[in-house]
Amino acid sequence: MDTDDDNDGIPDSEDTYPKNGALPGDFDHDGIGDDRDNDIDGDNVVNRNDYDPWNPNVQHAPKEPSDIWGILIFIFILIILVALIAAGYLVYTGKFALPSAGPPGIAEEGAEAIFEEEEEGKASREKEEEMDLEELESMSVCSVCGELVSLDETRCPNCGAVFEELEEMEEDYEEIEFEEDE
Repeated sequence: MDTDDDNDGIPDSEDTYPKNGALPGDFDHDGIGDDRDNDIDGDNVVNRNDYDPWNPNVQHAPKEPSDIWGILIFIFILIILVALIAAGYLVYTGKFALPSAGPPGIAEEGAEAIFEEEEEGKASREKEEEMDLEELESMSVCSVCGELVSLDETRCPNCGAVFEELEEMEEDYEEIEFEEDE
């Protein structure tokens, strides 16, 4: 027994037109030939509204992929641009100074030297502030290095300068005063 009389590859039991191979079959097996069926794939979507009328799993066109990456890249570039403009404005107005160009290490060494000088100056100021008035009255200034030295010292502990005896200094001072009065 021949199961496909029209030799169209569709068994006669499933072929809407088992004697005519030129006419289509019934894809969704609903008893209506595909040439007259308004819903060929049987997905309950009319062929003219069905994105793929031969596939029951696809009814609508696939959604266009959103361009979220394009938007994110645009925002990123915009942020970078605003940051560069702001930095340029700060440099232009002098509110931010760029590091000076030079051999590596020079800027760091210069900064360290300035820091050390500030620390020495700070320590010296603190030392002077700690001395009270009584201590200052018993001190003298070395004429060579400017360091405060006790009146009991005969040499400057800082630079080694030799001091005259206090009596000789007082006599010299009185002579200078006397000469000025004349």
